[in-house]
Amino acid sequence: MILKTHLEAVILFACFVFACGAVEMPRFQRIVLDDNFPGGYQVKVADIDGDGKPDVVALGETAAGQVAWYKNPTWKRYPISIDRTKNNIDLALHDIDAGGELEIALASDFQFGDSTSGGTISWLKRGKSLEEPWEVHRIDAEPTAHRLRWADVDGDGRKELVCAPILGPGAKAPQYDQVPARLVLYRIPKSDLSAAWPKEIIDETLHVMHALEVCNFDGDGRDELLTGSFEGAHLFDLQGEGENERWKKIQLCAGDQSGKSARGSSEICIGHLRGGRRFIATIDPWHGNQVVVYLPPASQGADKELPPAPEQNPPTLWQRHVLDETLSQGHALCCADFNHDGADEIIAGFRGKGGGIYIYCATDDSGTRWEKSILNEREIAAQGFSVFDFDPTDFSPKGDRYPDFVATGGATHNVHLYLNLTSARPTR
Repeated sequence: MILKTHLEAVILFACFVFACGAVEMPRFQRIVLDDNFPGGYQVKVADIDGDGKPDVVALGETAAGQVAWYKNPTWKRYPISIDRTKNNIDLALHDIDAGGELEIALASDFQFGDSTSGGTISWLKRGKSLEEPWEVHRIDAEPTAHRLRWADVDGDGRKELVCAPILGPGAKAPQYDQVPARLVLYRIPKSDLSAAWPKEIIDETLHVMHALEVCNFDGDGRDELLTGSFEGAHLFDLQGEGENERWKKIQLCAGDQSGKSARGSSEICIGHLRGGRRFIATIDPWHGNQVVVYLPPASQGADKELPPAPEQNPPTLWQRHVLDETLSQGHALCCADFNHDGADEIIAGFRGKGGGIYIYCATDDSGTRWEKSILNEREIAAQGFSVFDFDPTDFSPKGDRYPDFVATGGATHNVHLYLNLTSARPTR
C-alpha cells in the first residue's frame, strides 16, 4: 500500500513472514526516509536535536561527499557535510567537547586504489543552526581509514576513538598482503581540541580489515574490539593498569580461507541464543556470499559472560556453521532479538545483483539449525545497518522493546527505516 504524509510521499509496506520452524519470524513495515541519497553507505541512530526522539544519520559514499540527518518523526533531511568533505566512508557520534551535544568523527578522502595517501580523520561540530552544514576540524590522516568507533577501552568512563584502515600503507592488489593495516586509537585532548590527539597503535598484523565492532566481551567494565579481516575475527582486549597496560589479541574465527583475493571475514556481530549462549555472526569472506554462525568451543562451555580462552598456538577457534551461501557482495549485518523470543535473529544485507535483505532465525537452542526468509529484495542494495527501538508506546516512552533497524542502499541510493510490527501481532 502507498500512503502520503503532509510533506512527501512515503512508501509503506509490511513484510509478513510467518513460519520459521517452531518460531515465528519478525515482521516489518518499511518506511522510505530518502530515495535520492547517492551512494548510501553507513547509517547511525542518535538524538541529534536533543528532543528525546531518535534521529537517523546517513553517509553517502560519493566523490562529492554527503552526510545528512533525518529528524524524527517528519524525517526531513538536514545537511551535516555537503561539500566540505569528500569520499566519506564512515562516521561515529559522541559528545566530543563535553558540551551536551553530539559531534561526529568522520573518515573521508577514502581511495581504495591508493593506500599511501588520504584517509583524513576529522570531527564535525554543528554551527549556530541545524539547518547549516557542520564545521570540520582535522584530527589526523591514516591512509584508507575505513571504520571509526568510540569505545571506553580502559574503563575510565571516557571514550577513545578507534580507527581501522582497510589496508596497510602500500598494500596492493590482488592479495593486499605487502603491508598489514594499522589499528589505531586516538584520545580526546583534555583541554584544547585543536591540539594533536594522542595516537596509539593497537595492532599491525591484519590485512584487509573490513569490520570493527565494540563490545564488553568479558564483562570486565572495559570495551573490547572485534575485527573482521583476511585473517578472520579477532578480539582485542586492553589488560592491566597504567604502565602495565597491554593489548591482548585473540583469534576467535578464521573465516573462509578458501580464496586468495578474497578470504577471511567481512562483517561481524555478536548475538545470544535462548539460555544465554553466545554466538558470533559474520559475512564470509571479504564482501562475501556466506552468512556464518560461530559457536564457542566446547572447552568454553555456554556461559554468556565466560572470558575467552587464553591464547594458544594454534588458537582454539569457534565452531563454524554456514547458514547461507547465496549473498551477492554481502555488506551489512546485525543481530538482535527482533521477535522477543529470547534469542537473537540475524539480518544480513547485500549490495550485488539488485541488492536485498535476508533474516535468519534459530529453530533450536543449539545454534546449529537456522531458517532463512526474505525481508526485502531488489529495492535496496544494502550496505549498512543500525538497530534501535524507534517505537514509543503508552507503557514505555523509550520504545516497545521490539528492535527496529535502519538500512542504507548504495546502488539504489536510499535510506529505509524498518519498523518492527511483531509487538502488534494478535494473541493466539
